[in-house]
Amino acid sequence: MGVTYRGQFGGGGVGWGSCHDGGMSLLKFVRRALVAVGGAALIAGVLRVRGKGGVPPQTGGWKELAGPDQR
Repeated sequence: MGVTYRGQFGGGGVGWGSCHDGGMSLLKFVRRALVAVGGAALIAGVLRVRGKGGVPPQTGGWKELAGPDQR
């Protein structure tokens, strides 16, 4: 009771900061996440600017109601 196992190398052995178990460091993980979010934002911005704007329809739209159909 009360004894903590630190692993074979004396470091944490488990978690983000451990280089002995082949894990990714927290800083590298955060950096990759920020690059991924930045890339997604860049692509979304380009698609939004280049979008398919086009010309709005010249016919159709609202139609006046007459007689008993008017509510």
